[in-house]
This record gives sequence, C-alpha cells and structure tokens, in this order.
Amino acid sequence: MSDRPIGPYVRDGTAVLPHDPASAAVARRVAELVFAGRPGLTVEHVGSTAVPGLPGKGVVDLAAEADPADIPAITAALHELGFQPQSGPDPWPPTRPMVVGGLLHEGRQYAIHLHVHPRGGDFGRDLAFRDALRADRRLRDAYAALKSEIVGVGRAGLEYTYSKQAWIADAYRTLGIDRPAIEPPATIGILGGGQLGRMLGLAARAMGYRIVVLDPDPDCPAAAVADRVIVATYDDVEAARGLVGEADVVTYELEHVAIEIVEALDVIVPVRPGPYPLRVSGDRIAERRFVEACGASVAPWREVRTEDELRGAARALGTPLRLKSARGGYDGRSQIRIGSPAELDGALARLGRPARSSLLAERELDFGAELSVIVSRDTDGHTAAYPPVRNVHDAGILVESVAPAPVEA
Repeated sequence: MSDRPIGPYVRDGTAVLPHDPASAAVARRVAELVFAGRPGLTVEHVGSTAVPGLPGKGVVDLAAEADPADIPAITAALHELGFQPQSGPDPWPPTRPMVVGGLLHEGRQYAIHLHVHPRGGDFGRDLAFRDALRADRRLRDAYAALKSEIVGVGRAGLEYTYSKQAWIADAYRTLGIDRPAIEPPATIGILGGGQLGRMLGLAARAMGYRIVVLDPDPDCPAAAVADRVIVATYDDVEAARGLVGEADVVTYELEHVAIEIVEALDVIVPVRPGPYPLRVSGDRIAERRFVEACGASVAPWREVRTEDELRGAARALGTPLRLKSARGGYDGRSQIRIGSPAELDGALARLGRPARSSLLAERELDFGAELSVIVSRDTDGHTAAYPPVRNVHDAGILVESVAPAPVEA
C-alpha cells in the first residue's frame, strides 16, 4: 500500500451528477498538499465542481500557474505526491501538463485533475469563467442544460468534452476572455512543402503571414511561396526544432511526418493539428478503428500480418480485395488488388513490406464516385465544413477535382 496522499485515478461512469458540496473540501486539501511541497504555488479550484449548483461529471478540477522553466520540477513534485500522468489518446504536452489522481474524503474516492499552466496561458481565463458561472445563474443553467443534452444523446469521453467546446468558446467571447488569435505578421511553420503546403502558403501570405517550410526537397512546390525553406527529412527532430525557432505556430500538410517530430514541437509551440490526429491519420488501421468508434461505416476489413491471416480475411470478406500497407503510400502506391483467391499466393511479397508488419485487407467496393469534404475546427471547438468535392482518379492518381461536387444534397 502506497503512503502517498494522492491515490489512483478512478473515474465513475459518464453520468452528469448533481453538485457535491464536499468537492470544495477535497480541492482545499489537494491545494494544501501541493503547497506543502511547492510553497508559493497557488492552486485554484476550477471547473464544474467549483460552481455551487452546477452539475458535472464528479471530477474535481484544479489549476495552477507557473513560470515555464519551473513546470518540469512542479510536475515531478506532483508525481511524488502520487499524481499520475494523464492517460488517453490526446494528453496535454509537458509544457502545460495535466496530472490525475484520487483523494479519499469521508469514505468516498474523488477523481482529481490538476492542470499546470505556463504563466500567461489559460489560468486567468479559467478563473474568470468559474467566477462568471458562480455569479450568473442564467449562464450556469444554460451550461447545465447543455451537459444534460450531450449525455442524453450518448456522448462520453473525449466526445463529451469536444461537444462542449463551441458553447464554452461563445461564452468566453461574450465575457471578453477568449483566446487572442495569432495575428499577421506572425510566422506559420509548415512541415511538408508539397502542393497542399503551397496552397496553404499562398493563402497565408495573402493574409499577411510569413511562411517557413521544412521539406527534404529544396525545390518543393511550397518553396516558391515560402520566406524560408529548411531542407531536412520528416524525421529530423533537430531540424524541426530549428523551424520552431522561427515560427509562432506549426502545422503539417501530410501524414507522413514522423510522430516524434510533432510530439517534440508540441511542447514548445502550438502544433495544429496536434499529435493525436497525426497518429490516427498516418495509420490506415488506426484510422478505420477511429471512424468505426465514431459510429460511421467503413468497407469490411481485417488486419493481417501473414499469408494464413490473409487467406482467412479472404474467406471472411470475399474477393476482390485491396491489400494495403498500414502506413505510407499515396497515388495508388503501397497497395495491390487481389481479384480472386487464386491471386493470394505471394500477395504479401508483391506488396513488399517489413516482415510481420500490419497490413489492411479491405473488401473492394463498387462505388459511383469519390467525394471528399474538408472540415476545420479551431481550438475553441467551432467547426466549419467546406462544400463536397468530387475526385476522379486514373490508376490511383488524382487527375481531377470538381468543387462543389455535382451531387444532390
């Protein structure tokens, strides 16, 4: 049995619970424990449990603010108290970490989130939002109704969190505490200098931004519109750190960028999208699991590593099949068509991939057209969707895109 005051993190269910007045005592006790180890560090009770009368998920949220240079030592001290690193697919980076744990109070174990903000970050905004909810009953009631509505339609976990963001962002704007935009002439760093990077650069320059691109090809398409090109491979972490030295925000234009680069940069400057979308979009198998978890339909598929598993997939799915590598490939590369069971022999060798690496066996579909939709979301949860685009391919290579797509709504 550990003698650390903070215990394991256990979160109960997904229900929205009535406000628990004991949460305030739990928050005070956690703040006292933290202050004893880090004198001078102020910990504030924030979130729904800090607002009397506001229902929530029963998690006691706390926030602290510190100089960026002190955050690693503060995180280590919190771990010594028993706090654990945040788990899940999309954790906060080490520069603005969230730790989790539990505290036993009056026979009940309370789940704790403690978010450490760099000075000048979101700490003040969190306090202002908490105070506004405490003071404005109509705002508090509207937030409570939103939570009940989200849970009522079965949204949980990250989906529950994301479903609140647009409403919260609107409240921030109304209260005058929204996060300022990164205004021109700030510099945008782009990992990748292909056609998408070029189009992004053209749009950004028209708005007054500077552009710095990292790409292995000094004559990449985006080079013509960039203020500077850093010539390096997509897995060169040190070169990518050089990009950060010139950029106020970083993005990537393709999914072949090494996840290690994005994780390394995200602790220094904002990277949008962050590591989690790259981890999903860069792996065809992870991508399909994500889409299925969101309730959408995909073509029947199996993960395979061996000839025997491929034969089993062919029996289960039927032919024709598309056999694809899990990572890499575009313009029809890194995939082959298996038209009949007779073509299964040697299929893995024809595709060419490291031994026992994961492959995607997918039932070939008879479809009328390929449509794509670009969806963007800002950091506050507002989403915008552009009109559908109809794409035409020849031998796996895109030859035409028509926007808006000639389809009926």
